[in-house]
Amino acid sequence: GVSIILNKAVVRWDTHETTELIPGHAIGVSLKHCNDDWLHIIAVYAPSGDNQANSEFWPQLQTVWRARHPHCKIHVLLGDLNMTEAALDHIPSCSDDATVTTAFSNLKNHFKLADGWQLENPDTLDYTFSNMLTSRSHIDHIYVHEKLLALMHEWKILSSGVFTDHFMSSMQLAPPTELFVGKGRQAIPAHILSNLGAKKCIMDLTKTLHETLEHLRPFPCNPTNNVQTIWAMYKEDLLQQVSE
Repeated sequence: GVSIILNKAVVRWDTHETTELIPGHAIGVSLKHCNDDWLHIIAVYAPSGDNQANSEFWPQLQTVWRARHPHCKIHVLLGDLNMTEAALDHIPSCSDDATVTTAFSNLKNHFKLADGWQLENPDTLDYTFSNMLTSRSHIDHIYVHEKLLALMHEWKILSSGVFTDHFMSSMQLAPPTELFVGKGRQAIPAHILSNLGAKKCIMDLTKTLHETLEHLRPFPCNPTNNVQTIWAMYKEDLLQQVSE
């Protein structure tokens, strides 16, 4: 089977609409994101071990999607494809049946989908499925509409954290209207204060700062000798000394 789990803390889950496309093999979820635009996601578990079934799955998916959503793009297609587009995505290297790869390519090209991980790692070989160390394959993918590639970041293949023979493909969608969140401001960990040497260093630097500011008080400020500049130098010296 196949499912999609929405994190209520980070997506507008209350706008979502779910469509069962192919029972046990494909499900679609549509939800609103930035600017009230719809994002259409399909999760798949393609037939395994049967080239005919897999090759028939992709045109069936395209037909069903067009019947249910005649004017909608597929923005994200993800899941276990049980096939690879390139021979190097298998160890030992081998090509999947041409009927399978052609059927998938037709769907991919029709909806203008691209493998973001492959585009970011053109010279890297990595795999998402291991069969008792005798073979490995990159069969779990995330394809996104080519116009959304610039909004997708952090393409990774990770351990899922549960006992399974598959690794997890992941990425982050960052809409242009979202606020940029940086690394945050640098701070001294609280446990540093339990170190007597660091504590003395902080006290000495702070005492010197106080004396410098008091000496500065009677004089007019200038671009190189003012409270803001001295305070910035104090913080830089403090972080450097404590880190050592």
